[in-house]
Amino acid sequence: MLSDKRLKVFTTDIEKYKKLLLQTKHLAITGVTGVGSRNIVRLLNQELIKTFETTIYDDGFITIQNIRDTISNNSRKTLICIPNFSQKDNQFKLDFQTLLLGANRDTHTIISIDLSDYMNYLSAFKISKKPISIIQIQKPRNKEETFNLIQEYCTLEIAKRVIDQIFDLSGGIASLMKASINFYQINTNLDEEKLMKAPNISITLNTLFKEFTSLSQNEQIEFGLTNNKGEVISTLLGEFISLNSNNRESLVDKLHKLLLKNKDQVLSIDMVDEFIAENGEFSLWNRYKLIERVRAILSSEHKLTTIRNKGYKLTNVSKT
Repeated sequence: MLSDKRLKVFTTDIEKYKKLLLQTKHLAITGVTGVGSRNIVRLLNQELIKTFETTIYDDGFITIQNIRDTISNNSRKTLICIPNFSQKDNQFKLDFQTLLLGANRDTHTIISIDLSDYMNYLSAFKISKKPISIIQIQKPRNKEETFNLIQEYCTLEIAKRVIDQIFDLSGGIASLMKASINFYQINTNLDEEKLMKAPNISITLNTLFKEFTSLSQNEQIEFGLTNNKGEVISTLLGEFISLNSNNRESLVDKLHKLLLKNKDQVLSIDMVDEFIAENGEFSLWNRYKLIERVRAILSSEHKLTTIRNKGYKLTNVSKT
């Protein structure tokens, strides 16, 4: 059961998601590591349990057969909540969506997906007609919300004393906020260098760093990691990025620059694949998604053409 303070913090999000769910039937929620997208699914289940006649909540062990047995020949208003959808295997994901297509019109679904599934939507949702097509991005908390959340872990007096530091350090990312206040409770200080060496914080920052560099600059803003000036909001994450990367540009932005450098020339498939391998893990799917995301950030002046079996060519859009 979530506390009253946590309920208060997420009230606006909950109301928005409830409205969307009832309108669209199926809803996915995503966000970077540590913002609480899975907690939102748990909270939605808690809030909606009286609205639906039947509820199915995945505690980590639910099977397709469990779901099928519950919704088969069931005309009752049913809610299915899966907070760990991305941890399911691909067969479960496929079978689940297929099952939804045949479910009665009063079956509703809320799932949480991680950033990887969001970025690779077509791969994670391998079905031509996708019942889950509405994806909402859960962002970090603002300063007031962070102040309310840290009171779950400390007294009001301590919360007032450290809120400015905690918010600056965490950027409103709940997992960093919690780890930072717990660190303060033990050490009575918020030394940034020592915080970054704390195992739980270091692990979270490493994951966030990988997610940050996988996003384009616009996506970094959209997911609440940077402000409109491109500045990293969490000082912990910003320092971690600075220490672990000579270049803060995402893979999308790097490839975009490479294409601009070779404008009006064919950038060969081999060169693109080599670029991906040097900056991450190569796969045909990663190449496809990367090119797709580069196209999404192109200005109206440029177009990116696929030259079959050869590569990709960036050119100016013809003006008539």
